[in-house]
Amino acid sequence: MREGKIREAIEIALYQIKQGHLSYCHQLDDIYLTTTKYTARGIREQTINAALIKLNQIGTVTETIEVVKMCYSAGLKYFLSHRSGETKNSFLADFAVAMGSGQLKTGSCYQGERIAKYNSLLED
Repeated sequence: MREGKIREAIEIALYQIKQGHLSYCHQLDDIYLTTTKYTARGIREQTINAALIKLNQIGTVTETIEVVKMCYSAGLKYFLSHRSGETKNSFLADFAVAMGSGQLKTGSCYQGERIAKYNSLLED
């Protein structure tokens, strides 16, 4: 989503909440784009109560950790996820455990790149 469309989507969601048409906007994935800026806004304006965090969308591990900290501090549930272009690298599974999310969105276990992540979670 482009910057202007993100702002427009957030404004529409806020309007819907204020009008009573939505009780809560859960996990606005592509609107918040796993950024500290938009996650902070969602927390401040109480338009989210969960976040889908895509490590390879945000750009850096450091900023991803900051988003996780923001969610944790605000009492939000957060889920770690891949984005397009998955590989057999299991770092995301290990990172999800390290961040204490308790959730990993990686899809069905029929593709090799996903099986690698599940195997990593099953290791001692």
